[in-house]
Amino acid sequence: MPCLVDILVTGFLTHSLQTLQNDKSASTSLDRVIGAVVLYTFETNLLTR
Repeated sequence: MPCLVDILVTGFLTHSLQTLQNDKSASTSLDRVIGAVVLYTFETNLLTR
């Protein structure tokens, strides 16, 4: 199960980053969201427990 969640998160982040390349105006807010999700994931290790 944790492996599946990791794959889903990776897919979401990859898709979001590809979208950012096309739309520079949305990059600031999306950067903050992605940064917060990544930081939270690393700090808590919630997805792989």
